[in-house]
Amino acid sequence: MLNIKRILLPVDIPIASLDVINQAGVLARHFKSEIIMLHVVTAQSHDVGVPKDGRAWPSWDLLGEIMKEVRNQGDSSIGPALEGLSIRRNLAEGDVAAVIVQTAEEEKADLIMMPSHGFTFYNFLLGSVTAPVHTGRSVPCKTLAVTEPSRKL
Repeated sequence: MLNIKRILLPVDIPIASLDVINQAGVLARHFKSEIIMLHVVTAQSHDVGVPKDGRAWPSWDLLGEIMKEVRNQGDSSIGPALEGLSIRRNLAEGDVAAVIVQTAEEEKADLIMMPSHGFTFYNFLLGSVTAPVHTGRSVPCKTLAVTEPSRKL
């Protein structure tokens, strides 16, 4: 029987994949799982308000920023999908794929859920970060690459 207690959910800021967040909420509710939202901080993250000083990260509201984006996009499904769930937020720096795998190990994640999108031929189906995470031999748990509707560029 499938037992999913911890779902690692890497999210991008400011363009978080609302479909993946919604689906993670559905799975978390079904399996009574905890969601661990992870954002790997980049230069683009700082441009949208993620503090540059890592000491300020614990007080920065990752979920709040995602919910602002949800309101901006007019998507009313995310709030109810996440309501009442156990959600922890984590910010980290480094190579995105490596940080995702490392966090999955440290958190003892049962599942990594991430969007599948990308712009190069090799990454057309899986995405530039999803491909190395999904196909990596050292990934400590199952991965689910969720196909998104076409993205606006």
